[in-house]
Amino acid sequence: MKPPTSTISKGSKPLRDGTDMTRSRGSIDCPDNRTLALAERIIQTDLAAPASSDVESERIKQNSERSIFRVVVDDRCVYVKEHIQRSATHRLKWWLLGNPARREHDASRYAIAHGIACAEIFASATVSDPNARARAISLAHNIANAAPLSCVFEQTVRQGTRREQVMLATSVAGLLAKAHASDFLHADDHPGNILVRRRNDAFETFYVDLYGARFSKPVLRADAARSLAAIGQWFKRRASRSLRLAFLKKYIDARGWSSNRAFLRDFVRQVERASLHHAQQLFQKRDRRIGRTNAHHHRIGLADGWRVWLTLRFRPSQEETGAVLPVWPNDNLADHLNTMLGTEVSRQDGERITDGPSGSTQFARTWSQGLAWYLFASPARQRYRMACASMNRDVPTVLPILCAEQRSGASVRCARQIVGRPPQCMGLSELLQKLPATARRHLLEQVGGLLSATFDRGLAIRNISPTRIEVACHKGQDIPMWAGIIGRVNSRPLSAKVRTWMLARFAREAMRGGNFQSSELARVLRACVRRSGNAGRWKQTCVDVLAAME
Repeated sequence: MKPPTSTISKGSKPLRDGTDMTRSRGSIDCPDNRTLALAERIIQTDLAAPASSDVESERIKQNSERSIFRVVVDDRCVYVKEHIQRSATHRLKWWLLGNPARREHDASRYAIAHGIACAEIFASATVSDPNARARAISLAHNIANAAPLSCVFEQTVRQGTRREQVMLATSVAGLLAKAHASDFLHADDHPGNILVRRRNDAFETFYVDLYGARFSKPVLRADAARSLAAIGQWFKRRASRSLRLAFLKKYIDARGWSSNRAFLRDFVRQVERASLHHAQQLFQKRDRRIGRTNAHHHRIGLADGWRVWLTLRFRPSQEETGAVLPVWPNDNLADHLNTMLGTEVSRQDGERITDGPSGSTQFARTWSQGLAWYLFASPARQRYRMACASMNRDVPTVLPILCAEQRSGASVRCARQIVGRPPQCMGLSELLQKLPATARRHLLEQVGGLLSATFDRGLAIRNISPTRIEVACHKGQDIPMWAGIIGRVNSRPLSAKVRTWMLARFAREAMRGGNFQSSELARVLRACVRRSGNAGRWKQTCVDVLAAME
């Protein structure tokens, strides 16, 4: 059997066995097929550590494309990133663009040579094994006392001052401006790929994950707008408008561009258009994961024709409602799901049985209905998809834990959905009756904000109604969220016609329930229109909604 070989790229420095790791990519023999064995060998050589050094390794991240390990050698930390060639698409991409580890190595050297702060990739290697998939690894030195931008920003908002928030925003703007002025464009600008370190009264920022970066090519205004839009996607709902404007002004000043009001207005509009396009692509990417087996969702078949779709990862925004996220076992997942679903579900009167607020089972009444569920998804699966789409857009919703269908041939016999609710959660109508007038008005404005976020992020709800809204009470705040919604998902914001139809249906159901007064309903509509950025049109919107209700 031919042993696996490794190709290592690094500055000229010999290994302990005399093999030279030079830029000419000399090949060395690898004693086994383990990535960490090769990585530890490179680290010990780079750090000039003896072969008997204590080495500890830990996997800190894994997805379908790569894994990241933290390796500690004598109290010195190195991060090892492993890319695996899993499909023909990956092989073609590696052949056209080069392997990701080598690209990240080259991008890191370019960035350091041009004074761009980033994590230094000091070595990269490819492992070729005729009996396994090709792999590529890159090794980066640790940046001491640094944390992701998202964590530092949230901490600054909770504990810091306005001055510190502006300092952090301008520091990030300076990093992006320096990179773009040096013809370096990061392919994935989000807060997780920027590390921040506090030094005295200032912040230092560093790039990480450079394997998709583009360099040695001028960064035009359109490229810069797309880059700022990508990082602004996260900050849009967390930073104030004035802070985002200060960020843009610092970026423009650092690039040496014109600072007049007309140029700033045009550039802001360009960034807004790029933000809308980026959000559409991001939503489409997240929605494609639903119902497939990947790092975020899982599909599994059980006995007796049961097919289960479950959610493995939830958005961080779901924790803001106080919901307890489920933890799935690494082993015996099928047994765990059998216990959760129960195998003694039988048909009862009313065609529907419930087992509390966590889940319900619905039976197909006829064979034709079962066939329709098989072809177009059961109501439980539709609710699961819609809840996942809401979660992907950071619209508050009950946790879509799983849905299951029991199939028999080309028909679905019954379907079940299990959701997770926060400990303190109740229906909107029930809570409104218990609140005083001031808290009631505040909650109604929150409901208007929920409607606005739903429309702006492309969720067309067919069964929209106040009864589909539940309120989670967490940390002294009332957070309205959707429950049991069914509809259509769009990547673009909803049109004015669809918004008017949904608001008219919502208003009709609210008046029919008798829990809303006309003035309170007008408050909800006004808050919805204002949150969407059309504060001057809320009266005309009310007129359109009243006309649609007739």
